[in-house]
Amino acid sequence: MLLGLPVEGKDVNGKTNYANSICMDLLETDLLDDNSRGQGSGSCMHILYLPLLRHVDRIGSYSWGSACLAYLYSSLCKNSHKDTSIFSGCVVLLQAWGWSRLPSLAPVNNNPFTFPYAQKWSARGMSYNICPRHCITQYRNMLDHLRPTYVNTEDAAVWTTCTPIIQFTIVEMHNSDRVKLQFGMPQNILDSPASLGEWHMRKVNDQWNFNPWQSFTRSECRKWKHCHNHVLADAVMPNEEKPSRTYMAWYTSVGF
Repeated sequence: MLLGLPVEGKDVNGKTNYANSICMDLLETDLLDDNSRGQGSGSCMHILYLPLLRHVDRIGSYSWGSACLAYLYSSLCKNSHKDTSIFSGCVVLLQAWGWSRLPSLAPVNNNPFTFPYAQKWSARGMSYNICPRHCITQYRNMLDHLRPTYVNTEDAAVWTTCTPIIQFTIVEMHNSDRVKLQFGMPQNILDSPASLGEWHMRKVNDQWNFNPWQSFTRSECRKWKHCHNHVLADAVMPNEEKPSRTYMAWYTSVGF
């Protein structure tokens, strides 16, 4: 809804150790020198995406939305380290999500929400006059007084799927069961979050020793393939759903 990327579809996955010659094979031009090794950085794209773009009529069959989210989740973990000086991941997605969900923090903008929603903030002339600056107390106060906003669940069953989301060697968990209130569902007391263990913070070259390469994330890809079997089954409440007293008692006992 924010970027217009499809969520339904095949996982964005494939072989990761292509030679730079693939640029000549698919694009009939040598875009990279031998020293660059096809790595993505800044405005450059990693060559591992090229095979997925080989057939233009199949590009839309991939779940680019979940891949983008998986990459952002992984990047947020890396970006949180105190010795990190750069910010990776889809920053546009993070900013558009923040301004959509937390309108009190967003610049004043009279543009309507049209699909994709991130377009609302692509115009000039936005006013930042009422946005708090470097004031954590004011930010917290705004967050405490937020009202819930729910998504339209009629055509978005796959949005609630509780499965791994994949972008080549990046595997992150989509823990929709921990934010049921976002979908207008009652929130139950939570078990410990699903741990991806060895999958967390894997690198592109971790796949190189697997033959065939499909065996690297076979189990996780199978779960995504059957993501419709893992969607939240709770009934959507017609009115605003609030946490139960039992849940809030548990939450205050384990939260900060």
